[in-house]
Amino acid sequence: MIKVEISSHENGACPICKNYNNCHILQKLDETLKEVCNPIYDDTVELVIYRCPEFEESA
Repeated sequence: MIKVEISSHENGACPICKNYNNCHILQKLDETLKEVCNPIYDDTVELVIYRCPEFEESA
């Protein structure tokens, strides 16, 4: 099974979004990638999302 990680380097929108821990977009991406990806060389995919239509900066 594949592991989906959002980049923790704070160079994208997700780590500073107030919806990060309860984001339906990220949950669906995680579900879909686990269904369709077959790990060959590595079992991890790291994502960086720079823009999101539901982004709300955490205070």
